[in-house]
Amino acid sequence: MEIRFQQLNKYESGLNLPPAEMLIKLADAMGTTVDFLLTGNPAEEMPLGNTRLYKRFKAVEDFDGADQETVISLIDAMIAKRQMQTTLVSLDDQAAASR
Repeated sequence: MEIRFQQLNKYESGLNLPPAEMLIKLADAMGTTVDFLLTGNPAEEMPLGNTRLYKRFKAVEDFDGADQETVISLIDAMIAKRQMQTTLVSLDDQAAASR
């Protein structure tokens, strides 16, 4: 995205309004939506703070049932791995504290 500092400063101060194409680029660069840039309110259809995750989950909605279940199983495995790592670190901390 090419934008001069002076122009960005004018957008931020409200002296100029960016054209629609620039709003889209700014929203993508900041990981948010054009709605948020215009209103300051998060979009209702954006339940996740991470735009990249949201786009991928939206794409998964178009998968057939079996492929969706595969993705869900993979996510469940990653969550279980994270929980196990957290538990092990906690147990290591407890063991170190008792020495």
